[in-house]
Amino acid sequence: MQRRRHVYYDLRHNVRMNLYNGIASSIAMNLVIPFVGIFAMRLGANNFEVSLLSSLPALVAIIVTVPGSAFIDKINDKKRAIGILILSGRFFFVLMALVPFLPKHIRPMALVIVYALMNLPISIMSVAWQSFIADIIPLRQRSSVFAVRNIWISIASAVAVIAGGWLLDAIPFPTGYQIVFVIAFFAALFEWHYFISIRENKVTPAAKASQPQEDSLSIRDILNQALHEPTFSRFSITTLLYHFSWMMVWPVFTVYKVDVLGANNTWMSIYTLAGSMASVLFFRYWGRLADKKGNKLVLSLAAMGLGLTPLVWLFIHSLELAALADFVGGIFTAGFNLVFFNRVLEIVPDKGRTSYIAFVTTLVQVAATISPLVGIWLYESLGFAATMIITAIFRVIAGWLYFRL
Repeated sequence: MQRRRHVYYDLRHNVRMNLYNGIASSIAMNLVIPFVGIFAMRLGANNFEVSLLSSLPALVAIIVTVPGSAFIDKINDKKRAIGILILSGRFFFVLMALVPFLPKHIRPMALVIVYALMNLPISIMSVAWQSFIADIIPLRQRSSVFAVRNIWISIASAVAVIAGGWLLDAIPFPTGYQIVFVIAFFAALFEWHYFISIRENKVTPAAKASQPQEDSLSIRDILNQALHEPTFSRFSITTLLYHFSWMMVWPVFTVYKVDVLGANNTWMSIYTLAGSMASVLFFRYWGRLADKKGNKLVLSLAAMGLGLTPLVWLFIHSLELAALADFVGGIFTAGFNLVFFNRVLEIVPDKGRTSYIAFVTTLVQVAATISPLVGIWLYESLGFAATMIITAIFRVIAGWLYFRL
């Protein structure tokens, strides 16, 4: 009885720390990520360099995710290792704040390189965190716990991005960016603090020795296993297709909003706020639907809904309507983000779980490396409307394939 009470209190504590960690992380990230594109353009970046802000970080992730996760698997104190990765990754916010001190002609590419290298510790941390938290939050409670977490993350993101956008427009360039990026780093210190406050399950040495150990698998091992796991292989291919068609228009939206619609930092923060508001309003709906109908159906519905949103952009010709389009996109992004990780955990084999998660993450990063360059090329070659139609078609196809798994 005492043991069960202790487990209950630890779980409640961990749910709370996981929530606070997510809030602090979202504040730190949303003081930086929504404004990196316009920051680069203010520094003199061209369309190709803006697309590199999506491609190069993904390339770094491809290189380090699988070997990095294998290295993490061999470390006994995973929580400490993840904590170090959090701090090292967020320190790049400070380095980005130093870019304006460099010679003018190298500032855009310097920002791209710093932003890309930030993904080295962050990519490893993300995969390790997913595997770590899967052992902390029981499967039967995971959907509801993360639904609540995502709601508060969306609220914190909204506050951070509005405050950040206002500060950036109120303070002269580039001082405003430097101040906001440093504030983001201090928020990340709270992210680190709440993560290391999570209590791991206490296992005696004898019990630990008797437990089956999770094996680290190489890419070759995973590919060989995938031949005998058709569901996993089909899920991987579908994920590659979907994320390719999803991410290819991310830099296009940034260029379109800034160059065509004339958005400033405040408007960019409003667009992020619109998506966050949609997430707050619909996370609980998606969570209840996932608990009732399963992650598979919700993932497919959200993916196909998100696939249709580029068609909405065909009718967007003002700053105000762009906020409405981002709100619509946020509805389906909320559902996709909520259940995708849970669906991955359902699909991947238990043996070598971290390595399989790393493999899926690597596929996403492969898409993220190539697709922004393709998206900008389509935009400059065929125009905005054709690019939106093409990405919508492939997103809907991939969303249907998720349902067929």
